[in-house]
Amino acid sequence: MCMNRKALTRTESILAVLLVVAIIAGAVGWTQPGQRIVETVTSTVTVGGSAQTITTTRVVTSTVTVERPISPGAIKIAVVSDIGGRGDLSFNDMAFKGGDEAEKDLGVQMVELISKTEADYVPNLETAARDPDVKLIVGVGFLLSEALLEVAAKYPDKNFAGIDTFTQALAVQKTGKPLPNMLDIVYEEHKGSAMVGALGCLLAAHYNELGGNYPYIGGVFGIEIPVLWKFEVGYKWGCDWGLKWYEQRFGKRAPLIGEDGRYGSGPNWRDGLYCPQAGQCWYKGRVLWTYTGTFSDITKGYAAAKSMYEQQAIAVYNIAGPLGLGINQA
Repeated sequence: MCMNRKALTRTESILAVLLVVAIIAGAVGWTQPGQRIVETVTSTVTVGGSAQTITTTRVVTSTVTVERPISPGAIKIAVVSDIGGRGDLSFNDMAFKGGDEAEKDLGVQMVELISKTEADYVPNLETAARDPDVKLIVGVGFLLSEALLEVAAKYPDKNFAGIDTFTQALAVQKTGKPLPNMLDIVYEEHKGSAMVGALGCLLAAHYNELGGNYPYIGGVFGIEIPVLWKFEVGYKWGCDWGLKWYEQRFGKRAPLIGEDGRYGSGPNWRDGLYCPQAGQCWYKGRVLWTYTGTFSDITKGYAAAKSMYEQQAIAVYNIAGPLGLGINQA
């Protein structure tokens, strides 16, 4: 970045190029879904009192279950999606990307079971569990936690794993002991989200230094669940960290970030910082955020993001899975 108007060092230039190449390579690899059906979704959303029609295109599986030819001796796994399935350009796509890579690099066979609604979770998990050749069943998403508990208890000879699930906590709560055939896979989402928040606020500061007017970054969340709280906290913390780094690095406050008059008044504010206690101050009011209450209504993602862009948010972070299809349209 050129916020300080100085040339990058040779090392910094090389690292920047490598980073861009890595991001582009990752994006290109991520958007290769193979032979799929293209589905066009048209929705009408009311924004600012007027109805607007948005059209999104996504790639979906042609059938609920997709099973590829298996090589002799190959390990067979099943992946049960959350709502959205292939083509959400988000959570489910990343899970299937991992399965695709495992097929290519490790020689396993992946069976895909796409959940169209929450009512599909248990039937899809049971379909996989009844297959005698399936060695591992993976449920993708926090909302599959209870379904995994039910099916893993019913099929003790099968191995189960859940992404962002809390199935073992439910098992202990209900039976007093964990399931021996179940693994919850969780992550430190707040750390990656903090990097996004820092990048967003530094990007706004950079363009404001060049004469822009971007007082905010935005975040659109899905359902209020603990894993998304981690994303939220990390995102806000990262913005605060980035602006403090800017001030230390360049010896001045980041221009215009959150300084449009809507924030910064009251007894706890000191020189534009929110200070609830002596020695405890942070940048507040730089992040516009909302929970939509859904992971499936694309129009809500569109409406939330459009509102944030109208308030001059420089970027909007998608933490709502398939709603990103609407956010991208905004």
